[in-house]
Amino acid sequence: MVEVADRYRRTLREGVRRPLQWSADRGEIDSALVDVYADTLVSNMLGMSVAARSGATQEEIATLLDSIVALIGSWKR
Repeated sequence: MVEVADRYRRTLREGVRRPLQWSADRGEIDSALVDVYADTLVSNMLGMSVAARSGATQEEIATLLDSIVALIGSWKR
């Protein structure tokens, strides 16, 4: 079970990291922060999953999503 969870997180992180690296290569975001951004997004995605599964209201989920969107927006150069 642990191996499956580890593989899931690694795959998720790489899937998130690829478009971030693409954006960095285009000069849209700071390339030195790609790994930090990927880890942050994966943490947010996992946290959203926990919130949704634990009965968060639509308003709570919307607030969390708005926060994530604002955070991502701050990464632009």
